[in-house]
Amino acid sequence: IISEFGTWGLPSIDKIKQYYNGAPEWFENKGDDTHKEDYKSPLNAEINFKKFNLDKIFKDFDELSSISRKRMLRSNKSLTQEMRNNPKISGYVVTEFTDVEWETNGFLDYFRNPKFSDNQVNHFNNELCIITNIENHNFWEEETVSWDITIVNNGSKEICGKLFWNITELELKGEINVNLSKYYTRLDNVIT
Repeated sequence: IISEFGTWGLPSIDKIKQYYNGAPEWFENKGDDTHKEDYKSPLNAEINFKKFNLDKIFKDFDELSSISRKRMLRSNKSLTQEMRNNPKISGYVVTEFTDVEWETNGFLDYFRNPKFSDNQVNHFNNELCIITNIENHNFWEEETVSWDITIVNNGSKEICGKLFWNITELELKGEINVNLSKYYTRLDNVIT
């Protein structure tokens, strides 16, 4: 079991300040010496944003935090799929379900609102998961390409049916017969 994993997705400092009518006390890290570095203090986040010229890349800190949450979603998806794709791993636990002050690994923000829209976490963290694995992402014309599709069923119901796939730009399509027993089973297929 992977007992802890996750990626940071920065919060909106403005929303936190609005909620508290200013910076909350925890914005100033008062912990031991391991938390005294400048970059670990939320009080300095906006100062460091300008100090490191991030204001030349992003409109404001909220844009940076929004982009960091998108990266967080992609990273957690990739990590989760890798764990689910490995039959030696029986389970995993995300670092925290909700953000806690300046530790922002949660799927919910500090105010217990989802960080991601449209149940995007369910796309890779649901009891039924379809994972595509491809070694190369660039190919020459006429080159043969293959990739693995793994279907994982962690649910309490058997899954029987067909998985239809297509790559519109290449006018390729196909189907895979699926027969998965309940709880942890996996079906591996190679598409060429």
